[in-house]
Amino acid sequence: MRFSKLTGYIKTLFLSLFAGSAVAQDSAPATKPTSSLPEVKPGTLVIHYHRYDGNYNGLGIWTWDQEENRTPEPPEVFPVGEDDFGKVFHIDTTLYGEIGKPKSIGLIPRLNNSWDQKDGTDRFWNESLGYEIWMVGNNPTLFTTRPDVSPKIRYAKLDADHTITVIFSHVFPYQQGDLKPLVKVLDAQNNPLGIQKVTHTFADRLEVVTEQALDPFGTYTVMVEGFKSNTTTMGNLLFDPALFYSDAPMGALYSPESTTFRLFSPTARAAWVILYTNPTGDEGRREIVLSNAGKGVWETTVTGDLKNQHYMVKVDADGPAANREVVDIWSKANTGRNGRGKIVNLRELDPPGFRETPRPGTILGPTDAIIWEVSVRDFTMDESSGVPLELRGKFKGAALRGTTIPGTSTKTGIDYLVDLGVTHVQILPIQDFDNREDENEYNWGYMTTNFNSPDGWFATEMESTARITEFKEMVQAFHKAGIRVIMDVVYNHTAPNASFESIAPRYYHRFRPDGSYWNGSGTGNEFNSEAPMASKFIVDSCRFWVEEYRVDGFRFDLMGLVDAGTMVKVREAVQEIDPTLLVYGEPWAAAESGLQQVVWKDVASRNNLGAFNDHFRNAIKGFPDGDQPGYVFDGRDRNGVISGLQGSINDWAESPSHALQYVTCHDNLSLWDKIVYSSKGASEQDIIRMNELSLGILAVAQGKMFLHAASEFGYDKQMEHNSYNKPDSINSIKWGHRIKHAGMEDFVRDMIALRRDHPMFRLTTKEAVLERVAFEAPIPQNPHAIIMTVAGKELEGEEWATAVVIINPTQEHTFDLPAGVWNLAITNVNREREGSTVEGTLKLESKEMVVLNR
Repeated sequence: MRFSKLTGYIKTLFLSLFAGSAVAQDSAPATKPTSSLPEVKPGTLVIHYHRYDGNYNGLGIWTWDQEENRTPEPPEVFPVGEDDFGKVFHIDTTLYGEIGKPKSIGLIPRLNNSWDQKDGTDRFWNESLGYEIWMVGNNPTLFTTRPDVSPKIRYAKLDADHTITVIFSHVFPYQQGDLKPLVKVLDAQNNPLGIQKVTHTFADRLEVVTEQALDPFGTYTVMVEGFKSNTTTMGNLLFDPALFYSDAPMGALYSPESTTFRLFSPTARAAWVILYTNPTGDEGRREIVLSNAGKGVWETTVTGDLKNQHYMVKVDADGPAANREVVDIWSKANTGRNGRGKIVNLRELDPPGFRETPRPGTILGPTDAIIWEVSVRDFTMDESSGVPLELRGKFKGAALRGTTIPGTSTKTGIDYLVDLGVTHVQILPIQDFDNREDENEYNWGYMTTNFNSPDGWFATEMESTARITEFKEMVQAFHKAGIRVIMDVVYNHTAPNASFESIAPRYYHRFRPDGSYWNGSGTGNEFNSEAPMASKFIVDSCRFWVEEYRVDGFRFDLMGLVDAGTMVKVREAVQEIDPTLLVYGEPWAAAESGLQQVVWKDVASRNNLGAFNDHFRNAIKGFPDGDQPGYVFDGRDRNGVISGLQGSINDWAESPSHALQYVTCHDNLSLWDKIVYSSKGASEQDIIRMNELSLGILAVAQGKMFLHAASEFGYDKQMEHNSYNKPDSINSIKWGHRIKHAGMEDFVRDMIALRRDHPMFRLTTKEAVLERVAFEAPIPQNPHAIIMTVAGKELEGEEWATAVVIINPTQEHTFDLPAGVWNLAITNVNREREGSTVEGTLKLESKEMVVLNR
């Protein structure tokens, strides 16, 4: 090949920039030892780690035992030296796992001790790889021989019909002059394409515009002087629905006569479905080739009744996770962490009367919702739940009626929720997540692996279809009790062992320009919801849970990372089935995101989506962790509480129906723990009153009301602010607190009843709030108190003409009342006064609230 007169300059510059790097060759030289490296002791894993960008600032490798048996403290290891490949680490493997048993150690390199600067996904070393490995930044492969890290083209992406984006392993060294002579593009027959323009767009990339139109399904070789060549892969063209998209249903589509398998894998060269008799082992193995149906879809139909057969899928594609058997992302029944998908007839797995049990008619609109959040496991795991031992923590245990605290008549479970008056139960994730289903190791479930199958951890049998029937039984039990079910779903990211990258490499996740994962979730990746088939996956999955399992809505974890267009499609799809179904979520990200527009609270509201109102939460109690107090402690942030009482319509919400009003949830310190921590030295009476005040304020706030499980009777987590993997002794509901804090629970129950009885506290529009809700100016002698007046006259279903709510967080005070005689409807202090009439003035104690009416 003939290059321009710049060649000599380029070669000289490369020698100066990359001195010490291996040059491109058929086999890389062995790593040269460095005299400063310490001696390698028996049982030591030696890791050689290379970064193309040369940035090793604050480099460490976070480690853990994959089976979570034993990990040293601290778990992060740091370089012991360097060689001509990069930094060198020594890990003493004898400190991990069970002594004498095979070891599997997780590895995550990161810079500057920051999870925002973690390097790619989790890697796992085991002894079969040997005790010397090589790692390369942003590459999940653990190499057992030294890889070539000389300057190369890492990616050549087809981004438009005439455009190839070339991304290098190292900084491109020449930035001036005509770059076209340095670049060649060859078609599959090695014919050169005309090049119209070459632009140096970033330090490590070029944009090459060809004269001829590029075949999106073609393969081209890109050559750049000084770099090892590479062939093209799909770039932005992958996300063109005209090229790659299908409305057809995906997965294993069963009937007794035949099963159709359909898979989306736009860059695959071939694809297969592999059938098995059992969830493990090779019995009955059949490998069936899928046909290319066009637009990225592969499919085949297998005749005969395949019910209860197990299956896996495999694609031949470029990507470190491809070319292996994995569980289908559309699988509707799975069989454990190391199991397979299962072909099932879902309707045969309905419990008796499941389809005929009506969806509870407890709400007409979003502001009617009173939501109680709980984990299936926490609901029944403590012995005080009264649930039989074998059903504790299971779907069947949560479905039980008639349970009481042992030795008492005090209700637990569903019967308790009926008495409390909630309209919805929101359950923490039950979609198949990364866990060992046959063990009692606690986990909240926020690392989803398969989104369309219930997790077997909550079922009485792991490898059967019990997970399907028993989840349906639980939903049915709640529905019979008049309570709707909301699923907490985690579509913003996937677990590292999920199959998306194996089936469609670089399609379902967001990638940074350097090829690493965006990590706005803080857990390693982000789901690329803007991609047409990724958006379809989320929408179809939500519709599936509503239609098949008859759930009543969704709480989206880190909803901010799911693009607004997809969220609107979800809302429209499920509300087409039932307009009273709820869709809401967390309107934020955990870190910097690759999504162009994060769905913050205001964005959610503009798209008619519900959002957690953290402004109101923080105003009431202060920030969730730490000892900063909020309004119920000393009256601070009065205006923030007033804004929340209005449904935040003067803050971010276009309608009160968009505001999900809460003061605590499963995250962070529990409400009780937060109050205790932030009011050191407070009496138990004051702690109880602050708890009552917090939840009482929610009950009279416009919007949707949300309660964390058992917060109404003093739920605590022993000051654990992040208990996602803590034991049942910390997380489970201690039902005996119902007896200990009976008065507090009674007050909250009565406040819920008041809210449900009076639509003046459940207004549906911004205009209605502005017209009916008013606040008095601060009282000079007690500037922290809030006096709210709500007009109920001519409001449909409202019996009260006017209500006055007084909230007094600080000192005892005598309040002047509006003219006339008032009924004292409810108070959290001296409750025997309820039902009495007052006129002129009313004395309130510190941390007391009252609701008056006439």
